[in-house]
Amino acid sequence: MARYSHMVALVKRETTYATDSVPTNTADAVLFQDVEWTPMEADQVERPMVLPYYGNDPVSLVATRNRLVGSVDLAGGGTPLGTAPRYAALLRACGLAEAITATTRVDYTPVSGAEDSASIYHFLDGTRQQGLGARGDFSIEMQARQIPRIRFDLQGLYVAPTAVALPVPTLTGFQAPLPVSQANTPTCTLNGQNVVLRQFQYRHGNQIAMRDMPGSRALRITGRQPTASVTIEAPDGLTPNFFTSLGSLVAFSVTHGTVGGNICTIDLAQSRLLNPRYSNEDNIAMLSFDLRPEPSSAGNDEFRLRLT
Repeated sequence: MARYSHMVALVKRETTYATDSVPTNTADAVLFQDVEWTPMEADQVERPMVLPYYGNDPVSLVATRNRLVGSVDLAGGGTPLGTAPRYAALLRACGLAEAITATTRVDYTPVSGAEDSASIYHFLDGTRQQGLGARGDFSIEMQARQIPRIRFDLQGLYVAPTAVALPVPTLTGFQAPLPVSQANTPTCTLNGQNVVLRQFQYRHGNQIAMRDMPGSRALRITGRQPTASVTIEAPDGLTPNFFTSLGSLVAFSVTHGTVGGNICTIDLAQSRLLNPRYSNEDNIAMLSFDLRPEPSSAGNDEFRLRLT
């Protein structure tokens, strides 16, 4: 009997696509929450045959892959400054480039080609399954009085499970997360104006294509369409007046954390401000907007995650 609670996931960046990077339990274990592991997904090729009786036609499986969905706490990489977080391989497999400035910061920004990939080892109480050449998408949610999290959705090339003992993961290096609050989240601005943040959601919107044909078997990121939304306390008397910026490009920024090594700043440099709507919370008017992040003429700059 396999126990579902006895689960470990290891993720390591690949140097060559779909070549096993051999993640280890001491260096590459990820502290996941709400994990969903799908051992195999596949496309079914049906053989529609004309027969004198009812029933299903035979099928063959192609484009076999597996899927790992799980959340990690949004937190820094620790000290010294410029240390990548333990979940860096996941960010890079989701189409983000990593730029380390020693003793200062780590930045993650989008790329539009030559994306990194990762090898995934998923253990479930005596069974190990690999996903190679993994790539995927991510979303971020920040909500007042809750722990902010990044949710990853990665697909890997299918490898059959094998019987391997459950390893003991080393999880040092993961920073303790902080709930979103006035004390822990000192800065949030929309269009250059300070706002009272209730909720922020961002989805990177990668488009993942499974390519399985003679000469190529790969998961590819073929595009992205980021989306975001923000809910704030409605300002008194239209001060500031965000309605004059509807349909225009505005900047959004939120900084979470106050101690070096565990400060995360999310910047959407220019997003189209759309779809205002009111709601009620404790008899306080809340104002929500959709944000449509758009790159500048330089490209690949509509999102940035900075860890300091």
